[in-house]
This record gives sequence, C-alpha cells and structure tokens, in this order.
Amino acid sequence: MTNLDQHGQPINTSFNRERNRQKAVFSLQGILKGINADEKINEKEIIFLNTWLTTHSKIQDGDIQDLIYIIDQILEDGIITNKELEELTEVISTILEFGKKESGEIELYLNDLIGLLQGILSDDILNLKEFTFLEIWLNKTFKYFNDFPLDIIRKEIEKIKSDGKITEEELLSFIDVLREICNYKINGNIFEQESVSELFGQKISNFDHQGKIFCITGKFATGTRPYITEIIETHGGSVVSTVTNTTDVLLLGSIASRDWKFSSFGRKIENALYKQKSGQNIIILSEKDWIKFL
Repeated sequence: MTNLDQHGQPINTSFNRERNRQKAVFSLQGILKGINADEKINEKEIIFLNTWLTTHSKIQDGDIQDLIYIIDQILEDGIITNKELEELTEVISTILEFGKKESGEIELYLNDLIGLLQGILSDDILNLKEFTFLEIWLNKTFKYFNDFPLDIIRKEIEKIKSDGKITEEELLSFIDVLREICNYKINGNIFEQESVSELFGQKISNFDHQGKIFCITGKFATGTRPYITEIIETHGGSVVSTVTNTTDVLLLGSIASRDWKFSSFGRKIENALYKQKSGQNIIILSEKDWIKFL
C-alpha cells in the first residue's frame, strides 16, 4: 500500500529522509556558527546543543553523531570544566572549517573520482594510458588540488614523474594507494572493503603512550571508543575529541565505511595531514600498528 500525504500524493520516504538529513545538517551548521560566533561556548549553549542533537539523534551524519558522543562524555559526570568547554569549541571550529561545503560540488568531484578509480582498478591493472587519463582528469579539477584525498593522488603522481620515467614497479605501488582511497581490493571477481587506516597510518618502530594526547576516530575492531580511551589512559595517555595544535596522535579505527571520505573520519585525517604540513609533530597511527605497543 502506497503512503499518501495530506494532499493525497504518494510519499517518497527515501527522498524525505535524505531531505530531512540535509535540512538537519545545514541547520546544525547554522547553530554551530551562532554558538561559535564569540569563539567560546558556555553551559547554556551546551544544553541547547545537546537538546537539538538528542532530537536529531537518529540522523546518520558524522558531525551529528560525533557531537552527540562528545557531549555525552562531557555531561557524564555532571561537571562541565573549562578544558571541556575549550575542547568542544575546538571541535565545533573543526566541523565548520572542514565540514561539507554547502554547494556539494566537491562531493560531486569525489564521487566521480571514486567511480573513475573503481573503473580503472576493475581489472586489477594500472597501465600507462590509464595513469595518463587519471592525471588529465585531476588537472581538470585543479580547483580542488589541495582537497583531501585529491592531494594525495596528485602528490603520488608528481613523485612517480619526478625522475622523468614511469616504471612498472611505481605503477604497482600506485595501485595500492588508489585501492585504499577507493576503499576496495580485488579478491577473484569480488570487490571487498579494505581498511583505509593502513594508507594513512605511519610506520613507527617504537612508541610510548606516557604523556601523549590522542584523538581517536572511526570504529575499532578492538572495542568501543570508551574502551579504547580506557586503554590509552591506563598506559599514561589522554584523549581529546578532535585534532588540535597539541594533539600528538590521531588513532584510526580499522573499520572504515565506504563513505569515510565524506565523514568526520576523513576530515580528521585531512586536518592531521594539514597540521603535519604546517610543521606539527603529530603521528597518524592505525589500530593495527597501535596494538603492537600495548
């Protein structure tokens, strides 16, 4: 039986759900801009934001779900400290800076890119002609050269071409990078999701938790975020909710969704990479490598 609205017209539930999500996300952007207008947040603003988030808790948006998690942690002990207020302000600033562009144009390019990569990698081969085609495509998107993850691909291409020749070994290595960004690997004739954290996680030989400030993101095979936080604190580290100028480690959960590129997971990686470029000594660590140091 078809659902009808008050005017007797069919209700497209999928369309309405997506429209409501977009409306909520844009509304959240406006709320955060208003709250952050004076570059600080107070207790009343937290309560207002928490009420709004609770009302919209079923909407599947990374920013909404992240803020719900963070505010739940802040309110858990019934005490709101200045440090927690500063941290939440930093989170809101990050969302506003690295959140989805309202035009949606960058997402169109990214969706196009992912489709292009899936097509190129469908036979598990990257030849010189495909390499050149990808380079030409990227040159047409120069407007977003420095946007994640287009900047990763562009730098890989520049590195491959730096000595004036393109070898088969370089193309094979480039395939691995593209697979991770595409979030797929080939297994026979079947596409399987692959952990993207391995692409951005840095390989380190030793690590000490003591005194380190962590930001954790993504879903973890080891356990829930509170459990991961407990492990870090037990080993002498501390956890903040977003990547700041004092963050030492961005810890990436090994379970990434297909939409990681557009989520807070992807934006935290982008933020950390930006801070690395700016000279901040921040480590991006995958869950798989982190476990070795427990």
